[in-house]
Amino acid sequence: MAVATIKRIPVWSGRLRLSHWLMTFAVVILLATGWLLGKLPELYDALLDYHFQAGYVLIAAVLLRVYLLFFGRATDTLGDLVPHRQQLGAMRDMLRFYLSFGRSRLPAWYAHNPFWLPLYLVLLVLLGVQILTGVFADAPYLLAHRTPGDWHRLGAIAIGSIAGLHVAAVFLHDLKGTGSDTSAMISGQRIFIVTPLQQQIDPGVQQVSLEQIGKPARKPRKP
Repeated sequence: MAVATIKRIPVWSGRLRLSHWLMTFAVVILLATGWLLGKLPELYDALLDYHFQAGYVLIAAVLLRVYLLFFGRATDTLGDLVPHRQQLGAMRDMLRFYLSFGRSRLPAWYAHNPFWLPLYLVLLVLLGVQILTGVFADAPYLLAHRTPGDWHRLGAIAIGSIAGLHVAAVFLHDLKGTGSDTSAMISGQRIFIVTPLQQQIDPGVQQVSLEQIGKPARKPRKP
C-alpha cells in the first residue's frame, strides 16, 4: 500500500509576497477611508490624508508586481498568469467546487489557482486604473460624461467585490483542501500530499509526480 507523504514546496517568492500583502493592506485602508469620507465629514481631512498615504503604498505595491511580471522568476511572471488550454478542465472543476460550496472535489494545482488566473490580471488592471482615477479625481469629464471621481467609486466597488470573493475562496480552499493557501502566502511554501507511484495501477488511472502539477500532460504515443 502506498504511503502518502507531506511536502512543503517553495512556491511564492519573497518579493511577490511583499507585493501581495502591501496591496492587501493598502486596499483595506483605501476602501475603509473612502467609505468613511462620506460618513464622517468632521474627520474628512484626516481620513483623506490616510487615504492618500495608503494610495502611495498601493502605487509602490503595484509597481513592484508589474516589475515582477516581466523581470521576476518562476511564479512571479506574466507567463504564469496566462491560462493555457490544458488548464480548462481544472478551471471547470474549480467552478464546480465553488458552485457546490466545497462539496465537490477540489482539484490540485501548483501555484496560482487556475480558475482565478484571468481575474488576477483583471484585478491588477483595475488597481492601475484606480490609481489613475484617484490621482485625477478632480479633473473634469471623461468617458460617458463621468468624472474620474465617478470612475474611482465604481472601481472601488469592483475591487472590493473581487477582493471579497478572493478571501471567501481562499477560506474555502483551506477548509476543504490541503494546500494551506493562507499560510503559503506568509511562508512562501505550499503543502502537497504526494503518493508514490505504484508499479500496478488501475486501468484508466493516471498518476503524476509533484513536478507535473499544473503542467500540460503529454499524450501517450500510439504503438
